Amino acid sequence: PCARGMCEAGTPEADIAANAGEGTLNNFLASPFIGVASDFGLKNASFGLSLYAPFGGSSTYDKVDQVGSHPGSVDGAQRWWAIEGTIKSVYITAAAAYRIPQYNLSLGIGLNIVKNEVFTSRAKTFSNDDDLITRDPYGSRYQVSEGQYLKEGRAIIDVASTEIALGAGAIWQPKKNVWLGLSYQSSPGFGENKLEGKARLILGAEPEQNPNAVLYQHLPDVWQFGGRWRPQSDVELRLFGNYVRWSVFKDQCALNVDTGSDERANCDTGPLFVAPRNWTDGWSARTGASYWFKPSVEGVFGLGYDTNSVPDATLEPALVDMDKATVSLGARFVLMDSALAFATTFTQVIYFEREIDAASQEPVLVKESGARLGPNAAGTFEQSVSVLNLNVEYSF
Repeated sequence: PCARGMCEAGTPEADIAANAGEGTLNNFLASPFIGVASDFGLKNASFGLSLYAPFGGSSTYDKVDQVGSHPGSVDGAQRWWAIEGTIKSVYITAAAAYRIPQYNLSLGIGLNIVKNEVFTSRAKTFSNDDDLITRDPYGSRYQVSEGQYLKEGRAIIDVASTEIALGAGAIWQPKKNVWLGLSYQSSPGFGENKLEGKARLILGAEPEQNPNAVLYQHLPDVWQFGGRWRPQSDVELRLFGNYVRWSVFKDQCALNVDTGSDERANCDTGPLFVAPRNWTDGWSARTGASYWFKPSVEGVFGLGYDTNSVPDATLEPALVDMDKATVSLGARFVLMDSALAFATTFTQVIYFEREIDAASQEPVLVKESGARLGPNAAGTFEQSVSVLNLNVEYSF
């Protein structure tokens, strides 16, 4: 036997299919929004309370046939970045607005309580690469064949935090049939967030570990803009979009608190894992139109474009993004003397395929420890998302 980390390791040529090929998923996600608003009998004032989730999503990749004697391969070639996971921020917002009639101006402010959650399950090795075997018998508890021992393990992170955020906005009505709006939403916690929870590690010959863990990440702040114009009573035209400051999302760093400090500086010396992001700011622009077939029946149509924020160097199956277009079609029905309304909109998000060359994802090393940040995720990325929006409004 030889010292850990100094023995030959790799992926047998006959088993390359365990780390290459197609990873697929077909997931459904419900993202609720519920809110209530009232003026409480006060002229030109209104107040609201809502619950919603503007950031995040979930994914669970499909199982595949096992390759050779490697049981971990059933989780797909993308398992080194994602087997399943959830990243989301749930907002509870209390808001107030006031209209200044002489200026045709409405101002609003909202206080948000934000629950951030990150759950990720991925394949992992001690050296943070995608080698399947080692020749070090002390590096694994399972022998694959003569002189070859299984190196692949698993890492699961389940962490959360509660933050405060603020939002503010204004709507100006320069003409009777024209409205212009601008709003700002701060990042949760006004900076980097520290999420706390548990990890589960199954690595090499070591017994399973369930340490306390923390994860650092910085979510963006967002500017929203919009305008609408009623050229006639049964037609409305809209233009709106946003600017999202994703450039603050530099990395996601997880630390094992039981074996070291939970200080951010340890991301350079002894991280549980570091996922480099280095995203860029993104923006979207959309146009829409409504036509009222009659006062109680509204038809809705929309087109949009949204930019990619993930550079080639850090794109991976856990968080995929591309330039994209959107097409929306919907309708709204008003009943009971305008007290009750039902609406539905279907939106198809058309993503543009991305081809990532291996040379754009050269291994990156942690500054002081020299550990790799992860395997190379080169390949072809495709996705398609369909969104069905259903809502009910009741006024009393």
